[in-house]
Amino acid sequence: MDTTLRAAMLVEEGKRRIISSGDWVTPAELVELTAQTVDELTPDVYSLLREGRIFAIGYGGVDYFPTFAFDAYGSYQPVPGLKAVIEVLATRKDAWGMAFWFGSSNSYLGGRQPKEVLRTDLGIVLDAARDEVCGILHG
Repeated sequence: MDTTLRAAMLVEEGKRRIISSGDWVTPAELVELTAQTVDELTPDVYSLLREGRIFAIGYGGVDYFPTFAFDAYGSYQPVPGLKAVIEVLATRKDAWGMAFWFGSSNSYLGGRQPKEVLRTDLGIVLDAARDEVCGILHG
């Protein structure tokens, strides 16, 4: 099998894994979580996206938003400080790259996934994001 084809298949498999993780919802599913109407939520969520306070991935022609980006105890507003993490990651990653990063074990976080630590220790997640985009530095 061609290595380019194999790499594409692995990426597609990873995307399916991310989408099926339960951490990603469509705007319609987000409406159910927030108890808002589509007309109320849709402009708000896309405004947050434009402002860089959240991010979304596209799959099969549908936008998916990360549930871990929203504070379920704060009227489903974006997790405070998430924008700073997104700004750091966006220097090197597209939305899918961010999705993979948030959902992967991270040695900087002691093997935890950034999405697991985001609400409890934003500072260390921000440090891990900086470490991710800087890569290995030799002195």
